Amino acid sequence: MVAVEPDDANLEMCRLNLGPYGKRVTLIRGAIWKSGGRLALETGQQEWVNRVRADQAGTVEAFTIPSLIAYGEGRVDLLKLDIEGSEIEVFGADAKQWLPCVRNIAIELHGEDRKDQFFKTLQDYRYDLSLHRTWTDGTPGTTNSCY
Repeated sequence: MVAVEPDDANLEMCRLNLGPYGKRVTLIRGAIWKSGGRLALETGQQEWVNRVRADQAGTVEAFTIPSLIAYGEGRVDLLKLDIEGSEIEVFGADAKQWLPCVRNIAIELHGEDRKDQFFKTLQDYRYDLSLHRTWTDGTPGTTNSCY
């Protein structure tokens, strides 16, 4: 397992929670982005409001999905993402290069434009969708569909 987290406090919590898995887990201080480089971490009043943005003077290293796939055997059984608004960057045109290596995706989408980008990128793939709506959606419940 590879876990990537830009926030030091959250990374330490990951370290504590994943400690029992020992060497089966690789923890990386960084963020997932469309390209390598540096990012700035913009922190909110709550830890779930943190976001990253491109900034070559930033303190966070950017990792692409292909660079993280390289840590494993070239395939991903489960890609779990909560990338706080970076869906447009990560699921851009380059995503078609790495999506065939991914069997399952669990993602929290942040806004209609990011949701649209995510589904636009997946439109050429066959997939099953299990959609969970949260309290912020205004229509709580679960909907299951197959595309």
